[in-house]
Amino acid sequence: MPAIEIDAEGTLLTARELRRRGLRLAFDAQMDRATGAPDAEATDRIALSQLVDAFLLDRVGNQDLFAVAHRVGRDLMRTHGCPYTYVAEEREYRQDCPIFKLHATVGVSIAWHFACECSICEADAFTCDHAPGEEYEGKTCSYGAGRMLGIDHVALTANPDFIYTWITNTTEKASDLIHEGVIAKAGDTIRCTHCANCYGLAGPTADDLDPVSRWQNLAAEQGR
Repeated sequence: MPAIEIDAEGTLLTARELRRRGLRLAFDAQMDRATGAPDAEATDRIALSQLVDAFLLDRVGNQDLFAVAHRVGRDLMRTHGCPYTYVAEEREYRQDCPIFKLHATVGVSIAWHFACECSICEADAFTCDHAPGEEYEGKTCSYGAGRMLGIDHVALTANPDFIYTWITNTTEKASDLIHEGVIAKAGDTIRCTHCANCYGLAGPTADDLDPVSRWQNLAAEQGR
């Protein structure tokens, strides 16, 4: 199950909380566009990110948000445009829109080893005279992660602990785009149109709801 995170105010960013925020912000953005308020684009982009994260945290419970997020993306595309960022040093275009996490097929899992240390004296756990929960000169002792000991593994997975580790392929080489006739020269503006015709506007597929089974089915097919 994906790990739960906390925002700057200490609120748990559960799937339910992100759903509530995303839907509310999407509604606010609609009102802003209707009244000509200048914050509509920024509000919609925040809403899109939270709707996507809510779906990834609870795919079945929030499966309706798959289509909602694509509709928000389509509104952004039509109203404000979704330009790629051109990185001159790499001569490539990048698009970091969160909508692509909905179509990601693999994420990264990294296992780290940390030393468990005493919060009072930083000694290894159970090697000093301080006891967890006891106070020493006004400071309560606890054990927590200290120095990093090393990396156990880096793996590709269809069920990463953190939703931001999903790998998205949203980079385009300028040379490829020139060859395809999309742009005349490096640095020309290109815009994303993913949400215009994506099947996601109609909702998720069975594979979108269960990426682990999708991987297992692919593995079975390759093993035949």
